[in-house]
Amino acid sequence: MDEQTKQEHKQEPKSDLKYTDADVDKIIERKFAKWQKQQDEKVAEAQKLAEMNATQKAEYERDQLQKHLDELERSNAISDMVSESRKQLSQRNIDLPDELVQMLVADDAETTKARVDSFAETFEAAVAAAVQAKLAGNAPKKGNATPLTKAQIMSIPDRALDYQSKRHCSKTHSQ
Repeated sequence: MDEQTKQEHKQEPKSDLKYTDADVDKIIERKFAKWQKQQDEKVAEAQKLAEMNATQKAEYERDQLQKHLDELERSNAISDMVSESRKQLSQRNIDLPDELVQMLVADDAETTKARVDSFAETFEAAVAAAVQAKLAGNAPKKGNATPLTKAQIMSIPDRALDYQSKRHCSKTHSQ
Protein backbone atom coordinates (compact mmCIF):
# COMPACT_ATOMS: atom_id res chain seq x y z
CA MET A 1 0.00 0.00 0.00
CA ASP A 2 1.19 3.45 -0.74
CA GLU A 3 1.13 6.34 1.69
CA GLN A 4 -2.06 7.89 0.26
CA THR A 5 -4.09 4.67 0.65
CA LYS A 6 -2.99 4.32 4.28
CA GLN A 7 -4.14 7.85 5.04
CA GLU A 8 -7.53 7.25 3.37
CA HIS A 9 -8.11 4.21 5.59
CA LYS A 10 -7.27 6.25 8.66
CA GLN A 11 -9.66 9.03 7.64
CA GLU A 12 -12.66 6.77 6.93
CA PRO A 13 -15.28 7.03 9.64
CA LYS A 14 -16.03 3.86 11.55
CA SER A 15 -19.70 4.62 12.03
CA ASP A 16 -20.79 1.29 10.52
CA LEU A 17 -19.36 -0.65 13.47
CA LYS A 18 -21.96 -1.87 15.96
CA TYR A 19 -19.63 -2.81 18.80
CA THR A 20 -16.35 -1.44 19.95
CA ASP A 21 -13.52 -3.76 20.90
CA ALA A 22 -14.29 -3.08 24.55
CA ASP A 23 -17.93 -4.07 24.02
CA VAL A 24 -16.92 -7.31 22.36
CA ASP A 25 -14.46 -8.04 25.16
CA LYS A 26 -17.17 -7.50 27.78
CA ILE A 27 -19.58 -9.80 25.94
CA ILE A 28 -16.96 -12.52 25.60
CA GLU A 29 -15.96 -12.19 29.26
CA ARG A 30 -19.59 -12.44 30.36
CA LYS A 31 -20.25 -15.51 28.20
CA PHE A 32 -17.03 -17.15 29.34
CA ALA A 33 -17.83 -16.47 33.00
CA LYS A 34 -21.26 -18.09 32.55
CA TRP A 35 -19.73 -21.11 30.84
CA GLN A 36 -17.02 -21.35 33.51
CA LYS A 37 -19.64 -21.27 36.26
CA GLN A 38 -21.55 -24.12 34.60
CA GLN A 39 -18.35 -26.14 34.28
CA ASP A 40 -17.44 -25.51 37.92
CA GLU A 41 -20.90 -26.67 39.00
CA LYS A 42 -20.49 -29.86 36.98
CA VAL A 43 -17.07 -30.52 38.50
CA ALA A 44 -18.38 -29.86 42.02
CA GLU A 45 -21.28 -32.24 41.37
CA ALA A 46 -18.89 -34.93 40.13
CA GLN A 47 -16.62 -34.47 43.16
CA LYS A 48 -19.60 -34.62 45.47
CA LEU A 49 -20.74 -37.88 43.90
CA ALA A 50 -17.21 -39.30 44.00
CA GLU A 51 -16.92 -38.66 47.74
CA MET A 52 -20.26 -40.32 48.54
CA ASN A 53 -20.67 -43.98 49.38
CA ALA A 54 -23.30 -46.10 47.62
CA THR A 55 -26.10 -45.31 50.10
CA GLN A 56 -25.46 -41.57 49.95
CA LYS A 57 -25.40 -41.70 46.14
CA ALA A 58 -28.71 -43.53 46.08
CA GLU A 59 -30.27 -40.97 48.46
CA TYR A 60 -28.87 -38.08 46.45
CA GLU A 61 -30.18 -39.51 43.17
CA ARG A 62 -33.56 -40.17 44.81
CA ASP A 63 -33.71 -36.55 46.00
CA GLN A 64 -32.83 -35.32 42.50
CA LEU A 65 -35.54 -37.52 40.97
CA GLN A 66 -38.05 -36.30 43.57
CA LYS A 67 -37.26 -32.66 42.72
CA HIS A 68 -37.72 -33.43 39.03
CA LEU A 69 -41.00 -35.26 39.72
CA ASP A 70 -42.29 -32.37 41.85
CA GLU A 71 -41.49 -29.90 39.07
CA LEU A 72 -43.29 -32.07 36.49
CA GLU A 73 -46.34 -32.40 38.74
CA ARG A 74 -46.43 -28.64 39.29
CA SER A 75 -46.15 -28.04 35.55
CA ASN A 76 -48.93 -30.55 34.89
CA ALA A 77 -51.17 -28.95 37.53
CA ILE A 78 -50.66 -25.51 36.00
CA SER A 79 -51.45 -26.89 32.56
CA ASP A 80 -54.65 -28.43 33.91
CA MET A 81 -55.63 -25.14 35.58
CA VAL A 82 -55.01 -23.24 32.32
CA SER A 83 -57.26 -25.71 30.53
CA GLU A 84 -59.97 -25.43 33.18
CA SER A 85 -59.72 -21.62 33.17
CA ARG A 86 -60.10 -21.56 29.40
CA LYS A 87 -63.17 -23.82 29.73
CA GLN A 88 -64.76 -21.55 32.37
CA LEU A 89 -64.13 -18.46 30.24
CA SER A 90 -65.46 -20.22 27.15
CA GLN A 91 -68.72 -20.99 29.00
CA ARG A 92 -69.11 -17.24 29.45
CA ASN A 93 -68.32 -16.60 25.75
CA ILE A 94 -64.94 -15.05 26.53
CA ASP A 95 -62.10 -16.06 24.24
CA LEU A 96 -58.63 -14.98 25.36
CA PRO A 97 -55.12 -15.67 24.06
CA ASP A 98 -53.01 -18.14 26.04
CA GLU A 99 -50.80 -15.36 27.45
CA LEU A 100 -53.76 -13.75 29.21
CA VAL A 101 -55.22 -17.03 30.47
CA GLN A 102 -51.84 -17.93 31.99
CA MET A 103 -51.86 -14.64 33.88
CA LEU A 104 -55.07 -15.70 35.62
CA VAL A 105 -53.63 -19.04 36.80
CA ALA A 106 -52.30 -19.22 40.36
CA ASP A 107 -50.58 -21.99 42.32
CA ASP A 108 -53.87 -23.41 43.61
CA ALA A 109 -57.28 -24.08 42.08
CA GLU A 110 -59.29 -21.87 44.46
CA THR A 111 -57.24 -18.75 43.75
CA THR A 112 -57.31 -19.49 40.03
CA LYS A 113 -61.12 -19.83 40.05
CA ALA A 114 -61.48 -16.60 42.01
CA ARG A 115 -59.23 -14.79 39.50
CA VAL A 116 -61.15 -16.19 36.52
CA ASP A 117 -64.52 -15.21 38.03
CA SER A 118 -63.29 -11.73 38.90
CA PHE A 119 -61.81 -11.23 35.43
CA ALA A 120 -64.97 -12.50 33.71
CA GLU A 121 -67.21 -10.17 35.72
CA THR A 122 -64.96 -7.19 35.07
CA PHE A 123 -64.66 -8.07 31.37
CA GLU A 124 -68.42 -8.47 30.94
CA ALA A 125 -69.07 -5.17 32.73
CA ALA A 126 -66.53 -3.39 30.53
CA VAL A 127 -68.05 -4.86 27.36
CA ALA A 128 -71.56 -3.87 28.47
CA ALA A 129 -70.37 -0.35 29.23
CA ALA A 130 -68.69 -0.09 25.83
CA VAL A 131 -71.83 -1.32 24.07
CA GLN A 132 -73.97 1.19 25.97
CA ALA A 133 -71.55 3.96 25.09
CA LYS A 134 -71.78 3.06 21.40
CA LEU A 135 -75.57 2.78 21.49
CA ALA A 136 -76.01 6.05 23.36
CA GLY A 137 -76.25 8.74 20.77
CA ASN A 138 -77.76 12.10 20.32
CA ALA A 139 -81.51 12.26 19.99
CA PRO A 140 -82.69 13.15 16.51
CA LYS A 141 -82.77 16.86 15.99
CA LYS A 142 -86.14 18.46 15.71
CA GLY A 143 -86.64 19.49 12.12
CA ASN A 144 -89.33 22.08 11.50
CA ALA A 145 -90.60 23.94 14.53
CA THR A 146 -94.13 24.09 13.13
CA PRO A 147 -96.01 20.95 12.10
CA LEU A 148 -97.17 20.60 8.51
CA THR A 149 -100.83 20.81 7.68
CA LYS A 150 -102.63 18.36 5.43
CA ALA A 151 -102.79 20.98 2.66
CA GLN A 152 -99.02 21.54 2.88
CA ILE A 153 -98.37 17.82 2.69
CA MET A 154 -100.69 17.44 -0.31
CA SER A 155 -98.94 20.30 -2.10
CA ILE A 156 -95.62 18.43 -2.07
CA PRO A 157 -95.12 17.06 -5.60
CA ASP A 158 -95.16 13.28 -5.85
CA ARG A 159 -91.92 12.36 -7.55
CA ALA A 160 -92.96 8.78 -8.17
CA LEU A 161 -95.90 9.98 -10.29
CA ASP A 162 -93.66 12.42 -12.15
CA TYR A 163 -91.24 9.61 -12.94
CA GLN A 164 -94.00 7.30 -14.17
CA SER A 165 -95.54 9.98 -16.36
CA LYS A 166 -92.15 10.86 -17.90
CA ARG A 167 -91.47 7.19 -18.52
CA HIS A 168 -94.90 6.72 -20.08
CA CYS A 169 -94.37 9.72 -22.35
CA SER A 170 -90.97 8.50 -23.46
CA LYS A 171 -92.45 5.09 -24.39
CA THR A 172 -95.22 6.62 -26.45
CA HIS A 173 -92.82 8.92 -28.31
CA SER A 174 -90.33 6.17 -29.07
CA GLN A 175 -92.96 3.91 -30.63
